[in-house]
Amino acid sequence: MQEQSKLQEEEEGKESEDTEEEFVPPVQGKNRDREEAQKLVDRLLKDRLGHLAFLVIRYLDRQRPRNNTMSIMNTARGSIRCGISAADAATVASEFLKDLIAAGHLAPEKAYLACDPSKMKRARKAAMMEARKLDKGRLQEENRIIGMGYDGRKDSHTRTLVADDSGKVRMTMVKEEHVTVSEEPSGRYLSHFVPEEVVPPEKPAQKIAQALRDLLEEYDSLDSLKLLKGDSTNLNTGWRRDIHAHLERLLGP
Repeated sequence: MQEQSKLQEEEEGKESEDTEEEFVPPVQGKNRDREEAQKLVDRLLKDRLGHLAFLVIRYLDRQRPRNNTMSIMNTARGSIRCGISAADAATVASEFLKDLIAAGHLAPEKAYLACDPSKMKRARKAAMMEARKLDKGRLQEENRIIGMGYDGRKDSHTRTLVADDSGKVRMTMVKEEHVTVSEEPSGRYLSHFVPEEVVPPEKPAQKIAQALRDLLEEYDSLDSLKLLKGDSTNLNTGWRRDIHAHLERLLGP
């Protein structure tokens, strides 16, 4: 009887071993394992040291989040050429980074290279300043300005900070005049500016003429200008108080 009971117990043990599923730990990435280990260490130190745990935690050699310091000047130039916004360009760049990681061309740790709109805006601004300096240098090396064209328009999509009646400063949309200047006859872009605020008895044409004169001085072309191009509005072509007349008086005979 004892032998039969032992045999039954052995058979039941084998059946239970066969029916039991083997435990397989879940696959985790290095970053997740590291984070869980850090949480475990922090919890252990807080249990042992209490409010003094931070004195030890701050000296632990831990990997800090990396900042994206990579230059994106080429992407910024491409977004300007294609006429898309900084936010759209940043989104496309970040999604392309995801594709590179998903395809295995980059490690998941490279996700910190994702581009945000603010970084793209700074890169676009730097690219435009660099292009302007390059064009200015080429123009100064070739010849001084012989012809200059300008065109102003009211831009109602300018964002600026304005104080309301209660004194609080808020971001709002204002209408602002922008004047674009080109080198003629090539039509190459030179610069743009916002005319200074008019103080009576001054006229708007005087402020624009002064800004054009300052631009000519910047390019060392006060004596070389022979052609001034503008549309036929009264602000430009009036014979006494227009921009052309004021600029002629500023440049002298």
